[in-house]
Amino acid sequence: MLGVETKFYRRYKMEKGAAKLFKMGELIQITKRPRRHIMTAIDALMLQPVKRDRDGARWFTEAQVRQLAERLTGTKGVKGGQESMGG
Repeated sequence: MLGVETKFYRRYKMEKGAAKLFKMGELIQITKRPRRHIMTAIDALMLQPVKRDRDGARWFTEAQVRQLAERLTGTKGVKGGQESMGG
């Protein structure tokens, strides 16, 4: 786990001034939705191409995460999944 964390922060620093990047697992936590919902939403939004690590892990920018959260919850301005996910 530690290796993933350090890679995440190094990647964040490398982006310098760009939006924070998230991994798939973090997206699942943020949006509280299963992976397939997230993948479907990504396909539906046809987001900018998603960055990939050498090991193929996907990275999402903060803007993409916000779009996804809005898409998945049907609400605006979801930040970090703090608001309740009214159904």
